[in-house]
Amino acid sequence: QKRGEWIANGDTIRFDTNGELRDGQHRLEMLIRTGQPIEAVVVRGIDPRAFVTMDTGRNRNLADVLAITGYENSDRLASALRWVYMYLRRVHSFQGGYKVSHEQRAKILNKHKDLVDSVSFYLGLERPEGSPHYHGQTIGTHYLFSLVSKEAANDFTESLITGLHLDNVGDPVHRLRGQLVANMLRVSRKATPIEIFDWYLLAWNAKQTGRTQRIAYRSPASMPVIHGFPRDLLEVAQMELHEMEEDREEGVDHANHN
Repeated sequence: QKRGEWIANGDTIRFDTNGELRDGQHRLEMLIRTGQPIEAVVVRGIDPRAFVTMDTGRNRNLADVLAITGYENSDRLASALRWVYMYLRRVHSFQGGYKVSHEQRAKILNKHKDLVDSVSFYLGLERPEGSPHYHGQTIGTHYLFSLVSKEAANDFTESLITGLHLDNVGDPVHRLRGQLVANMLRVSRKATPIEIFDWYLLAWNAKQTGRTQRIAYRSPASMPVIHGFPRDLLEVAQMELHEMEEDREEGVDHANHN
C-alpha cells in the first residue's frame, strides 16, 4: 500500500443490518496503519445469518465463524458440532467427496443451542493426567446422550474423564476409558475418529441396557443408534428410520458378541 501497489480487485467491505463489520477487517486495519486511502466497494444491510457463508473457502474455519458470531470456546464447540451433525444426519464417513458446509452445521447449532452447555460441562471437569482427551467426540456425545437423560449423560462423561466410580472391570465406561487411553498411546494404526465415535455410542448402549463389556469395542459397518434417542430429533427422512432400526439391532448383536 505504501509503495502504491494496491489494486482494487472487487472485494467488498461488508456490514450487517446491525451496522457491524462482517468482512474487510484486514483492509481497514491496513488503512489505519498506513493512513493511505484505497478504493473499495462497501455493502451494507447484510443479514447477520449470511456471515457463515462468507470466505469459507479461504482462511476462515467454522471455529472462526462461531467466535466472530459470539460463541465462546469456539474450537471445542466446532469440533463437537461436527459429531452432532454426523449423528443427526446419520453420516458415518466424510469419504467419497461428502462435504459439510459451515452453513449446514450452523443450522444444526441453531436447533441445538444447548450444545454450548455440554462444552461448559466438559471444560469444568477435573481431568487427571492420562485421561482421554477426545474433545469433539466427548462433548458431542455428552450432548446427544443428554437428549436421552441429562443425569445419565453427566455420569457417563464424568466417569469417562475422571475415572471415578469405575471399579468394575466389566463396566462399559471402564472398558471405553481404557480403550481410548490405549489408543492415544499407540504408535501405529490408531483408530479413526469415526471408529472412536462409534465406541462412545456402543459404550452408552451397553451401559444403559445393563450389559457388561470386558473386551474391546469394535466399530460396526453402520453407525450405532443411541439407545433411547428421540427419533423425531433426527435430521433424516422417515423412510430411513426402518433401516436405522435394522442397524440398531445389528449393533446390539455385535456388542453382545464382544
